[in-house]
Amino acid sequence: MNIIILAGNSHENYTWAQKIKATLGNFAKITIQDYDHWKSSNKFINMPEEKKKLIEIASGLENYVILAKSIGVILAIQSIYEQNIKPSKCIFAGMAFNWAKENNYPIDQWLGSYSIETLFIQNENDPAISFEDLRCVINKNNTVNYQLIKLLGDNHKYNADTIAELTKQFLEIK
Repeated sequence: MNIIILAGNSHENYTWAQKIKATLGNFAKITIQDYDHWKSSNKFINMPEEKKKLIEIASGLENYVILAKSIGVILAIQSIYEQNIKPSKCIFAGMAFNWAKENNYPIDQWLGSYSIETLFIQNENDPAISFEDLRCVINKNNTVNYQLIKLLGDNHKYNADTIAELTKQFLEIK
């Protein structure tokens, strides 16, 4: 099994991705996409450039899963909507829905045609979008083929061990 990890915007998310890779690495070949802005003075992701890199990574894989957090979720959903990538499954933790809306990304449109088997994991009161608001958005947009899990929390932090365990359960890894 191949897994592509798309972390959040902040460089600290690289450590988060490394922890997940260390846990899941026994079960899968894992690629962490290094965002260019992590190595520069830029504070924010360059979505077009990172989308190109994601397409290149995915093009070399037959069967793969996307595990994404925060802004990585937006990158993945956009790339799927544009039919640039075709993962077999996705795990999305802490969707950065409000960021997408604030930056004029048509996230509702993308979710309206979304059908890849996906596990959405969201903190109950995540400031990026609460669990309940995400549930409403997914239902309003008639998104299909998903599971939605609520974690306790009022922040945008997602414990790597918890996400790795939920990923193993979702992918039925023993």
